[in-house]
Amino acid sequence: LAQAKTEAYRKAHTPCIATKARVIRSTFSVVALGVRGLVAWEAAQTMLSRSVAFILAVRGTFILLIMDSFSRLVHGANCFRMRTSPEASTPFSDMEIAKMRSHLLANMNIDGTGAMIASPGLTPALIGNPPLGYHYDWQRDSGLTMFALLRLADTSVAVVGGEPTLSPDLVDRLANAYVQWVATIVGKDGSMWAKGRVDAHGEAKWDISQRLPFGGGWCRPQTDGPALRAQALMSIANRSNSKAQRREIWELIKFDLDWVADVRNIHANSCDLWEEQGDGNLFWNRMSMRGALIMGHYVAQGMNDLARAQRYLQAARLIVGNPVTDHLRSPPNLGPVITECANDAPLGGECKSKGKDLDGAVLLALIHSGWVDYRPVKGLSLEPADSPTSVAVANTVRAHIATFCHLYPINQHDSARGVPGVLLGRFPRDMYGGGNPWVLTTAALASLLYQASRAVSWDGALSASQLDAWRLALNQPSFSGTASDFRLAGDSVLLRLKSHVEVDGFHFYEQISKATGDEYNAKDLSWSYVEILSALGERDLSMQWAEVSARRLHEHSFATLAESEDAQSLNTEHV
Repeated sequence: LAQAKTEAYRKAHTPCIATKARVIRSTFSVVALGVRGLVAWEAAQTMLSRSVAFILAVRGTFILLIMDSFSRLVHGANCFRMRTSPEASTPFSDMEIAKMRSHLLANMNIDGTGAMIASPGLTPALIGNPPLGYHYDWQRDSGLTMFALLRLADTSVAVVGGEPTLSPDLVDRLANAYVQWVATIVGKDGSMWAKGRVDAHGEAKWDISQRLPFGGGWCRPQTDGPALRAQALMSIANRSNSKAQRREIWELIKFDLDWVADVRNIHANSCDLWEEQGDGNLFWNRMSMRGALIMGHYVAQGMNDLARAQRYLQAARLIVGNPVTDHLRSPPNLGPVITECANDAPLGGECKSKGKDLDGAVLLALIHSGWVDYRPVKGLSLEPADSPTSVAVANTVRAHIATFCHLYPINQHDSARGVPGVLLGRFPRDMYGGGNPWVLTTAALASLLYQASRAVSWDGALSASQLDAWRLALNQPSFSGTASDFRLAGDSVLLRLKSHVEVDGFHFYEQISKATGDEYNAKDLSWSYVEILSALGERDLSMQWAEVSARRLHEHSFATLAESEDAQSLNTEHV
């Protein structure tokens, strides 16, 4: 029976057989985990045919195999390589950063509509390679892009390398156009179209020319869009000097945040970040909602809408809660790891059955959570992952690095050649385009490491347990956990990315072939640029925070010395 199950699984999952082979080769593990499959076999025999019973048995067994592979995969060789060159040199030159800015800006404010296309390139990974590919506006992507653009405007990434720069005038024009695009979408809510009534909250993909949701088959609903759109709008409102404009934007913000704060929407089943069927409790969705509601609490106070300020805070605290607590697993010999699937998600559900416990959505959720930018109000802790330097975060990074080192031959090849960093994908059983490293998930790791650098500059040295966890995560026994060390680790990740994109003139695609290292699918993907430029912005901030920390330490030392001299003087006078 064990052999039959193994063969059935091999045939059904050929693209990821290289990954699963390590688990499946262990006959003992197959037999031990096959107990659940045998139970399903015996139960099903009494009411179903033997063929259906066998299918249930195989499914039960290999769901457990998939879950067990999480802990097995992370214990292999970690292929992460640390940068050895001085950190003063940035991973990308000023001219290269300017090229990336130019490519991103070309995707924005299409035909003056305020909309943004996800990518102008061909999409061979999509079935049939449709001619329009990603020529649509995704609410998630455009919200993240506008939010990132406003943050980058205050860093050196906005201006280095010359034109086009993110000048205040350009940023204002793009922001105003985006507001009008959102107003257009909101204005369509409830109106009739080919598929019934328009849902301006749950429809993620919009036809720019028609100003209507995409009419073809797509994963619906997606509940993260309103939160991300609201965050972008709130950033624009905070930037505006016009009371009239702030009131106009506030109406759009309320449209989204009132929906996000509704318990029915917080717990509603949703497609996941990758637009595949998900569950009602996904880490990315919960974290997106939490961040928007906390930000909305403060913005509502600024708009003197105290009732909404209280409502948003209560929703964040009591309904969304701390997403980490019910998305935390502790695989053997690894410790707590943050997962995309909830702990109580059914094994046969959409999330766990696809092996999405280990998912790049987790890293993206953490870096976009605002955990470094502000201290949350009482009752809104993310313990035990309230800082980028937390043990749970280090373990999560370790699991991702080790897993994708195993999965991708290009990682092993690069590490053998001494190329710094690592490439990450979406999730181990990813089938889209064959399952490759993604630019945006890899860049997300760099951002996390730069945010950890900022945290060390502000909060001080790591604890012994944190240091041990990060040494294992980054495959560096000599890692000392300083702000500089974390910055070097972030640089390492970006340098590996750079080694695969410079041949294409710094045009970023969606994916990188796991076999050849060539870029693949959706050339000039907006979200790829957003995560790369955001990582460089985080690096810039980490350098600034290090300077502030050094100055603060110097001032504290000077004050301590002055107090000591005063005390000595007073003691002398007393004598």
